Amino acid sequence: MKSLHTLSVVALFAGSAHAGLVIESAERNTKSGAERPSQTMQIQDGRARIDVGADKRSSMIFKDDAMYIVDLQRRTYTTMDSATLERTMGALNDAMAQMRAQMATMPPEQRAMMENMMKQNGLAMPGNTDKKPVYDAAATGATEKAGGQTCKIWNVKRDGTLWQQLCVVPFSALQGRDEFQALAKKMRALVEKMGSVATQFAGNPTQQDEALAAKLDGVPFITRRYRDGALDETEVVVKAWRTQSVAAGEFEIPAGFTKQELPSIPKK
Repeated sequence: MKSLHTLSVVALFAGSAHAGLVIESAERNTKSGAERPSQTMQIQDGRARIDVGADKRSSMIFKDDAMYIVDLQRRTYTTMDSATLERTMGALNDAMAQMRAQMATMPPEQRAMMENMMKQNGLAMPGNTDKKPVYDAAATGATEKAGGQTCKIWNVKRDGTLWQQLCVVPFSALQGRDEFQALAKKMRALVEKMGSVATQFAGNPTQQDEALAAKLDGVPFITRRYRDGALDETEVVVKAWRTQSVAAGEFEIPAGFTKQELPSIPKK
């Protein structure tokens, strides 16, 4: 009987060691309190699937150091691997160079308006697209509750300007943190492959900057955006964080879907 009990305990811990992670988020209006599903992320064994919105019209699958964008309505998918990224980012760099040249000919008032709009949307300033953004974060001392966890408020600056406010739950308080951290490391490597221009479009700073991720040492359960120095009324909140096994089929392209190439960027 004792040996049977021992085997049961071993089996329990062996099963939990291979458990995956499911994270459900919602977009919430801080004024009205209205919210809607934002995304569901499933993680296991270094792979991830992100279903967007309540209707799940699109999904992103990350595995084998590549991202697959799946359109569930059109039954198509697009692959973003190293070779694809190299071609795409080269074209995007050319497009950004063209935009810098065009902005250089604008009247000062119009140029300033364009620069401010780009800055508020987290895009690079003309002439700085080859420079990686510099992030820093300062704790405010405040805490909030989200997803059944207590999180700590941080203000994040990008190139010296307030950019986001994150409410971070420390890794030490989270089950499944090893799965999450392993995936985050791989995602940062993918963003690095995409180059400095691509980082202008990535919304999560912890996916871009390893030093910032180490400083925060946790997961943002609430994400808010600064615009003109004030917080936007929309926030993204983690509603559920649970460990559970994820079927291997969740990380596969559905049968019968057609591969679609990324749209080309026209050159002048």
